[in-house]
Amino acid sequence: MTMFTPERFIKTMEKNLALFNYVLGELSQEEAAQAWDGDWNVIAILCHIRDFDEIFFERANLMNDVDNPTLEPRDHEQLAIERDYNNQNLADVLASFNAGRKRFIDWFKSLPPERFSRGGFHPESGNISILEQAAQIVTHDIDHLEQIVRALGHNQKQ
Repeated sequence: MTMFTPERFIKTMEKNLALFNYVLGELSQEEAAQAWDGDWNVIAILCHIRDFDEIFFERANLMNDVDNPTLEPRDHEQLAIERDYNNQNLADVLASFNAGRKRFIDWFKSLPPERFSRGGFHPESGNISILEQAAQIVTHDIDHLEQIVRALGHNQKQ
């Protein structure tokens, strides 16, 4: 039995979604705007997660529909500027993230097991499968959950 299964990644995506809501659900707009990790405030971090969930979803769909597509790199810093991350509404961003993540989880759940091996080519990362895309989402979540908690902790120390 393999440790890295679609079911395991889907379950972890669900748990991570619950963690984001637990950590951010009672946070005020002001608290989120003032909590910085040195680079981004909590709102900007959540905007990044929301937007990259959409990018990851587009890539997974493309890999499912097209044989070995080339996946477009995205500049996360440019997205932050273009979409004015620091000035977005936390409640709206969290609601949008929840809707997008639930859609992504449902899509993964509907995907036949053999489709998880389909892949594409990313110019910066090389070959990647849909299963590896699921793993990337999970680790991306953890990286940014840590960043959010660190930003909130830093803010409380001041």
